[in-house]
Amino acid sequence: MRQLTTLATRDAAGRLADYLTAQGINAHVEEDGDDYAIWVREDDHLEPARKELGRFRQDPDHERYQAAGREAQRVRLEEAKRRRQIARNLRDTSKTFGGARLKSTPVTFGIILVCVVVSLITNFGDRWDPRATVSNWTFTFADFEHAIRSDADNAPLPPDRWGAIVQGEVWRLVTPSVLHYGPIHLLFNMYFLWMFGRQIEQQLGSWYFLGLVCFLSPLGNIVTVYGDGPRAAGFSGVGYGIFGFLWMRAAYDRQRPWVISQQTIALLIGWFFLGIAMDFIEPLQQFMGFRMANWGHGSGLLLGMLAGFTTAKWPPWRRSFWRL
Repeated sequence: MRQLTTLATRDAAGRLADYLTAQGINAHVEEDGDDYAIWVREDDHLEPARKELGRFRQDPDHERYQAAGREAQRVRLEEAKRRRQIARNLRDTSKTFGGARLKSTPVTFGIILVCVVVSLITNFGDRWDPRATVSNWTFTFADFEHAIRSDADNAPLPPDRWGAIVQGEVWRLVTPSVLHYGPIHLLFNMYFLWMFGRQIEQQLGSWYFLGLVCFLSPLGNIVTVYGDGPRAAGFSGVGYGIFGFLWMRAAYDRQRPWVISQQTIALLIGWFFLGIAMDFIEPLQQFMGFRMANWGHGSGLLLGMLAGFTTAKWPPWRRSFWRL
């Protein structure tokens, strides 16, 4: 939100704010000492608002400013209606796994189901537990199964991280995202997938959301394998990607009722920097009992923000391309 100008009288400030609002520039008036400040909500609207301010100063009593009040009232009523719809959507998305919600978000629910199944059949990535019916190395980026036969904690890296993928096991580009090391790891990632993913899927469609995940997962896993190591796994990199996407769409796409709170943004950014701090402060990492895939989180966040910002800024005819 940026201040456009100050005017001496409430009447003049109100007429200009009404005219700007009627022109699609979200503006309002606030008292500023003895004057009245006009604020413009969107940074992108500041330049056209300045042009209108120049016209207003030349002839503040022109009939176009006198007649703008009714149209501005209509626009503000529509905006209030939209905000009420956002509030209803927020209440709706706070519900648990209801049947109607599952029908509208099959991709989100499907990914959760796959992650849960993989966690169970690998016993949460425990290669040496006899209860694991499938080796976690089936899902890692590199094929440890044929590279080592001893203690996984002390084993060397496979000589070629890309060896199995080059030989045709292309699923390894995405399967690290569905492998999780422990129930807390799984629950944390699935919570944020459910919170962010279903909103994107409901707003933009299942194919769109599936395409976004397929964009984020392999690219994030490639960065992760070099930055965090070939054993790194989990949906958190993609999770940060869809968080970044939603964050940018909420900030720059005013055509849809996106919902993401400042508290959630602060929590996720704070968690990201906590992970970085753990890499440099060993007592902190020992206290937490784990380390984070910071390269995966960071690359996912940047890719998601880039995708969200770019698609929000595209014209509507280009945005429709993503719907397939």
